[in-house]
Amino acid sequence: MKPPEKAVLHPLSTASHYLQLGMLILMSRRADVGARTTVTAACAGREADGEFMMDGKVRKVVGWVETEEGKRVQERVFEEILGAIGVTEVADLM
Repeated sequence: MKPPEKAVLHPLSTASHYLQLGMLILMSRRADVGARTTVTAACAGREADGEFMMDGKVRKVVGWVETEEGKRVQERVFEEILGAIGVTEVADLM
């Protein structure tokens, strides 16, 4: 993947582009692994409701996620997702 031909390039933009591409390749998961993760989360049961899961296990969240700012970000992202899928009230999901 390369930048558009007519783009005005900053000297670091090409290096930044390839750095981002490299990180995407290193941190991505294959589709079958992502599907397995989704199915595992859906079948995990009540103990996993609202919890963070990684590699099929409920994990403790650390860092800024538990701060007031983290909680505000979680709420904002949740509202944006609901808006994107056309849900206006959480009760509509039930």
